[in-house]
Amino acid sequence: MRSNWEVFLDSPGTHAEALGESGLARFREIVDDAPVGLPVGDDADDLDDDDSDNGMPTAFTIRYLQEQLAAQRGTDELIDVLAQDLSSAYRFHRIATVLADDDRVEEALAWLERGRNTSFGTWHDDRLDDLAADLHRRAGRFAVATRMVAEGFTASPTMSGYQRLRDFASDSADWDRRRAEALEVLRAMPVAALPTPGQRSMAEASGHGVLVRVLIEEGDIDGAWAAAQQGGCPSPIWMEVAEARGVTHPADAVPVFQRLGANALEGGNRSAYAHGAALIRRAHHFAEPAGLTPESTAWIVDVREKNRRRPALQDEFNRHHLPKVR
Repeated sequence: MRSNWEVFLDSPGTHAEALGESGLARFREIVDDAPVGLPVGDDADDLDDDDSDNGMPTAFTIRYLQEQLAAQRGTDELIDVLAQDLSSAYRFHRIATVLADDDRVEEALAWLERGRNTSFGTWHDDRLDDLAADLHRRAGRFAVATRMVAEGFTASPTMSGYQRLRDFASDSADWDRRRAEALEVLRAMPVAALPTPGQRSMAEASGHGVLVRVLIEEGDIDGAWAAAQQGGCPSPIWMEVAEARGVTHPADAVPVFQRLGANALEGGNRSAYAHGAALIRRAHHFAEPAGLTPESTAWIVDVREKNRRRPALQDEFNRHHLPKVR
């Protein structure tokens, strides 16, 4: 209990057979009677190397060992121990997980509902909602589960959330309607303007990036291209949609990769030059089937001319076999 290396934290489980009934009972007495040192949060990562320097076990160590010992005596005992601390949504999630693992789905759902109705400040733990939806689905209540997932997606539209909604709605034979509603949510996301040339920002507006990725995944490249044009998206998604669009419309891909490449060059270091040169090389690649090789060459030469005092940039352009000034 006094070690801060956590070597024996799982010993009630790993050594249960060796300890036997009497050994576990004595283990429990020692843990329950132990003086508690510094308080520690839910996560083991909160335990610093010197937390046990006062010679007493931390609150985390005691609580964790109590849970391990209780687990040896069954689900109900473990729930009793876990329920002694309901200070975070995660504690409700843990109790529900234990009950679900014991196939006590309805009891798990009741604990999740308690957690969802308990205020923990302004932060909402989505894990409670996700597990509740999973358990309703497990119980065969597909419509309820799908509704919960749809509400979660509306509150926080993400690619993984869309995929999860599709998975759940397929069970309830409600995908066509749910898909249309989800796409409307994505189309209503704030538009992201194209970055101003020369302007660099570590954070790019997401715009319609999720919508673009959804449509690419579903094979609607034309729809994804239109969504990117109308709502904007982060640079990595612009690359993805331009690459897909370039297969059938190479002329459309050229200016996208040129713009992304020029923005990358603004980084002003070797890594930025290499990345920018690679993107510009991709633009030049699409220029050939589009019949725009002369225009692309002239554009690249102009970039070289404007950066003729940057030898590292010129070197990266040479390494990527980009046209030179004649």
